[in-house]
Amino acid sequence: MTKTITKQKLQGAYYTPQKLVDFLTFWAINSKKCQLLEPSCGDGIFLESVFQRFSSMGVSSKNALSNITAIELDPIAFNKTKEKMNALSKTSQNETELFNDDFFSIFQKKLFDKKFDSVIGN
Repeated sequence: MTKTITKQKLQGAYYTPQKLVDFLTFWAINSKKCQLLEPSCGDGIFLESVFQRFSSMGVSSKNALSNITAIELDPIAFNKTKEKMNALSKTSQNETELFNDDFFSIFQKKLFDKKFDSVIGN
């Protein structure tokens, strides 16, 4: 049976429509200093929306990107996200904390003591 199931289904990957992403982002970010966690960022659709939300609030690109911590297990999706975030920062060294790892593993290693104001995703 697993031969007919896609990798996306096995990982529980789900891609949210843009209108819903933007609504959730608007709802989740209510201050310019909101520290945001995206525990399974996929191809970065929520992160693009987060960047736009911060920008609409007058937050600089550098500060907006530094407010985001994102994790993705799948290396292909992670690389897409990394490219999008680099494009938004207009450099190959953006300020977003991006991890290509399992959420629970990276949380224990690096994020256990970090505080977040919002968690976003699907």
